[in-house]
Amino acid sequence: MDCITSIFTYSTSEPIEDLLQEPNSDEKTKEWRDAKIQELGYVGVTSAIVASLFASAFTWPLVPVDAYATQGCWYCGLILILASVATATQQAVTLHRFRARQDSLVYLRKLLRSRRTIEGRDAKPSKLAMYVWQLPVMSLRLGIYLFILGMLLLIWDAAQVGQGLSLPNLGIAVSFTALLAFSVLNHGISVYHCYVLWGWGGYLDRMPNNGNGAPEQPHNNPEPRNDTAGHEIANMNPINQDRTANGEPAA
Repeated sequence: MDCITSIFTYSTSEPIEDLLQEPNSDEKTKEWRDAKIQELGYVGVTSAIVASLFASAFTWPLVPVDAYATQGCWYCGLILILASVATATQQAVTLHRFRARQDSLVYLRKLLRSRRTIEGRDAKPSKLAMYVWQLPVMSLRLGIYLFILGMLLLIWDAAQVGQGLSLPNLGIAVSFTALLAFSVLNHGISVYHCYVLWGWGGYLDRMPNNGNGAPEQPHNNPEPRNDTAGHEIANMNPINQDRTANGEPAA
């Protein structure tokens, strides 16, 4: 549960909370608006591609008429994909129309802010706003998951012959399942790296920084302290060390 909360907080609520609590938040609001418009464009294009994939899948000759589970998953996924396209288009149009208003940034912050708080350091994002602005991505992801689930059910149904399993089809089903598990594992690693690892427990805040965005590197030869003028530098010279060992004064 903490993992899911971390993903939602890092990717959704923290950017909105930062722009609401920023004293001069117009620049932050512009950045959030432009990034959201670009995200909605990606979602719209991807959803259109996935919708065409759903439409072509229904015409596959290997899909039997009585594959009700597969068809149910695909029909539900297609509805979610179409909802993603419609929602992404509506939100993108809304953000573009907001630009025509002189006080568009103020209204946008009011739309994102919870009614129980006021703008400032104590401002909190609205839960409804966070849910609404995540709907296109959420619907797209669920639609893709349902398409994959339908393929999995279709392949394993084809592997069954009577009460047993057909060996050629069983090999295909096992291979597909193994590749699916590998893909899910890689997707989980990507989610862990992009959201949980960076957002959970302030991982990035604990990383040292040398001022240019890179972690600090350990110094193998730390500089000596100059307690007295020039003495430490003189002692570092090999010639002076030999003179000191022979009882002669350093140069």
